Amino acid sequence: MESLNIAVLLAGVFFLAFGVTAYRYFYLVLGAAVGLIVAVSARKPLLKLPGLSERPGIAGILIIILFVLIGIFLATRFRRPLAFLGGLGTGAFLYRVIAAVWTGGDIMQALTGPVRLGGMELLAGAVCGVFFLLFEFIFALVLTSAVGAGLCTWVLGGRWTFAACLAIGLVAQPLISNRLVPESARGPGMDDRTKTGRRTKLLVLAMLLIPVSSPRADLVVHHVSLQSGKVVLDVGKTSGVIPGEEWVILDDSGDLIETVVVSEVFADTSYSRPLPSDRLNRIKGGMRIVPVETYEYNRARGLESEPQLMKFIEKYPDSRYRDHAHDAIDKIRFERAHAKNTLQAYRSFREKYPANRYINLALSSEEKLAFLQARELGTEESFLKYFQEYPGNSYLTGMDEARLFLQARKTDRVYAYQEFLAQYPRSSLASEARERIQEFVGWADELEFGKKKVDAIRFLGEYGDETAVPLLVGKLLLPGLGEEARDAVLMMGDSAVTALLEVLLSPLDARALKDQVALILAEIGNMTAKPGLRSYVKAKNTRTGREALVKLEQKLGR
Repeated sequence: MESLNIAVLLAGVFFLAFGVTAYRYFYLVLGAAVGLIVAVSARKPLLKLPGLSERPGIAGILIIILFVLIGIFLATRFRRPLAFLGGLGTGAFLYRVIAAVWTGGDIMQALTGPVRLGGMELLAGAVCGVFFLLFEFIFALVLTSAVGAGLCTWVLGGRWTFAACLAIGLVAQPLISNRLVPESARGPGMDDRTKTGRRTKLLVLAMLLIPVSSPRADLVVHHVSLQSGKVVLDVGKTSGVIPGEEWVILDDSGDLIETVVVSEVFADTSYSRPLPSDRLNRIKGGMRIVPVETYEYNRARGLESEPQLMKFIEKYPDSRYRDHAHDAIDKIRFERAHAKNTLQAYRSFREKYPANRYINLALSSEEKLAFLQARELGTEESFLKYFQEYPGNSYLTGMDEARLFLQARKTDRVYAYQEFLAQYPRSSLASEARERIQEFVGWADELEFGKKKVDAIRFLGEYGDETAVPLLVGKLLLPGLGEEARDAVLMMGDSAVTALLEVLLSPLDARALKDQVALILAEIGNMTAKPGLRSYVKAKNTRTGREALVKLEQKLGR
């Protein structure tokens, strides 16, 4: 994980320093890459066409060259529509990140969350797309700087990291770009610093073609010689084909038809040792032939059987597939533990196979399960045990974070969750806090602006958060809602007393509302309400207030 973070950080620094320089070749490389992907995907079906199957090596090279050139042509031909779409997505992304920085939101969520092109994001994207078409160099500068800043923020975190890195990229890139490609060296057609020179195009194309080599054609059966009893093979390239080796002949579905031994090797054909006629009759022209070793490895790999792979390694200790077989065994062992997905399964896997290549992934999965278990148990002891077993954990900063979360969960009030989020906004425990806050805010909005006001009142009463008391008090005098609001406040009980007293003793001139609050305080019967209720009666001397005070004193027995 550490090496991955370093690689991402280096990539971010590269974009901040050389993004505009690299952007000059973006459309060329994009077209070549898409063309190469399409060529690789379409190569096998195309090589079955008449005239191409006979020379798969050179035909494969020509297919790749053709599709790469087509990709480069289309990418450069439709550069401006592609640019507008890129600007649309970039504008929406930048709007989200800037909004998160400005409002103090979660930067990581803004960086990793899906972009939804709607509302302000769509408008920002459209403006950015048009801006790109008019001022391409400036857009390229902002785009590459934003990418670099996003990568650096991913690793470093922090609220202002993105903004600071973006500013560095906007200042540094023009200086570096001008030094790498001075005005005098651009020549005709390079006035626009986003254009690509002809020599560069040829150089990139040559670099793409250099790694391409003629793949070895599969050995296939050319025909069967009944007279000699031999199988005649199309060898293609003879490299690696030697007399005396065993090969297997496969049908179209990959099933074994026959095993033969190559006896003679020539420039473009080879011959097997003679076979009995009954075995020879099963073989047809065009059947594929592969080495026995390759066939047995593919079979063991396809079965995903650990015993079969171990048997293969024992039979071919020096096989070129040895490392692949060991990797496959490691994967099978890990997937067996992963299928159970329990702490015991991962612990047993790590103890039994300490050198397995998936050991870190198993540890990560085990740690996650332990964290979820500690959170589910929700006790200080469970978190202490988690920290003892995984001191280098990647989920929590320490017991202070765990204790504050447990306190917020125990209190189960909006303010407690907000306090936790204020101190640990990126905590792995933050999702539960956010869900509770969003649920409360959603019902509060429903009470004020929605249609399900009665449902909202009942939820807020059952939730018991005194933060909702002022909202409920505001509905006490409304027809159809007053009784529901009163019952909801009474349901909160003693926790609502402080908020009710603040309303009762406030300077607002709302006697009818305060009288209802006084009656609710009397019915709750909390001793701490008595001084406040007396002050209200002394100041306003309403009949309802006096009745509420008497009722409270009777309930308290004095």
